[in-house]
Amino acid sequence: MEQKKKILVVDDSKELSGIMKDMLEFKGYEVTVANTGAHAIMLALKEHPDLILLDLRMPDLDGYAVARKLREDAWGKTVKILMLTAVGEVGDIPPDVGIKPGDYLLKALWGIENVETKIKQKLAEA
Repeated sequence: MEQKKKILVVDDSKELSGIMKDMLEFKGYEVTVANTGAHAIMLALKEHPDLILLDLRMPDLDGYAVARKLREDAWGKTVKILMLTAVGEVGDIPPDVGIKPGDYLLKALWGIENVETKIKQKLAEA
């Protein structure tokens, strides 16, 4: 039996992260939720998820700051991250966060099929 892929959902909206958790668990993923950047770093370094869905804008640490901190760790250098954003235009991506231009999910365009397709694509990357 194939082991479930672990996903860490990071969003300061408890309502939104709860919805994402329920949707992804329904699709067969093991899901953990963090509602702050600091909690996300702690959980990620402890649990080593296969993928992190990371909100770009949070009040304590933004998604870029969380990604930078994770990239300092040996495991974190290679963790797969998809940024979640409500912003229509992402702008320039800082090179030190290890996020590619296509590694974003726009919250306005969410549908479980879209999210799952993006997750599967990211998990399949070498």
